Amino acid sequence: MSTNLSETLIKWAATRNDEVVFDPKNGYYSFEIVSDAYEMGKQHKEESWKESYRTKYFENAQLLATTINEVVKALEKWPSAIKSVFVSHALPESALIFVVDESIHNSDEFIDSAYLIACDIQCNYLEKGLKVDISYIDDLKELNNTLLKEDGFDLNIPLT
Repeated sequence: MSTNLSETLIKWAATRNDEVVFDPKNGYYSFEIVSDAYEMGKQHKEESWKESYRTKYFENAQLLATTINEVVKALEKWPSAIKSVFVSHALPESALIFVVDESIHNSDEFIDSAYLIACDIQCNYLEKGLKVDISYIDDLKELNNTLLKEDGFDLNIPLT
């Protein structure tokens, strides 16, 4: 599954147009974009900023795929608990929403384990340069894909 997941995420990241990757959010560039552009410009005079930024975007997409695999593997205790994952990938921050079977979503054991796993993985990947927010939602209600897309969750990967 991990190869297929990585391929899916990388193919999706490759379809992102420059406006999604580079344009300011709410009229402003993030501090990370400005400071990264400055540092990249200093370090890579021969390489354009956009090429460096897109490279970092793809590197982080690969890290994000690995993150998804780690969460799924860590939650193997609950077979078929994770139905799918919604992905929002941008620099400097990405987000994952795992859709979890309603029957275990509210159990104390799942809550304790899942959020501890999320915290550990988030901290581990922050050290690798990927800022990712991991959350869970139950599959009790039909999710509004239009609203999720408006919030930047352009990709939904089925996991069962």
